[in-house]
Order: sequence, then C-alpha cells, then structure tokens
Amino acid sequence: MKVSELIELLGCFDADAEVVITTQPNYPMEHAVAGVAVRANLRDAQDLDRRSQIAEGGTPDGDREAFRAAPNDVILVEGSWLRYGLPGAWDAARRR
Repeated sequence: MKVSELIELLGCFDADAEVVITTQPNYPMEHAVAGVAVRANLRDAQDLDRRSQIAEGGTPDGDREAFRAAPNDVILVEGSWLRYGLPGAWDAARRR
C-alpha cells in the first residue's frame, strides 16, 4: 500500500479517532501505533543497503527480492498491546 492510498482510506474516518494495528488473524491482538519511521532514517539503513547490493548479485537461493527495500518505505511501528482483537477485522477491512 502506498502512503497516498492510506491517506485516501483514512480520509472518511474521524480525524480524532485512535489508530491501532490488528495482528494475527487466528488469534487477533490490537496494538497502539508507537510512531512512524522512514527506512532511510533507520540505524540499520546502511546494513539494508549492503544487503540490497548483495541481492543485486544474487543470494545463494536466488531470492533477490527478499533483501530489497526502498529507502522511502514508511514503517508503522507497533506500540503497546491494548486488547484482544476481533477476527472480523480482516473481512471488514477497506482495501486499496
């Protein structure tokens, strides 16, 4: 999903509503969003660059995509556990 798509999806909701992340469809959990990061600003950005360069030459199993990551990727960082989630969230999710 692109940032513009996420903004569009969120545009119809209450701007003051809390945003949570629901994980694990078989045993749903809800977590707060601790923050947002950009891959290029991460401490390990140089390590990711190195792994991407290795991937350019191929990895032992030939899976080049496994190590690729765009420096402008936006990462939603999981915060504290809030509560058990609802399994219906995946069926009700609005998608791009």
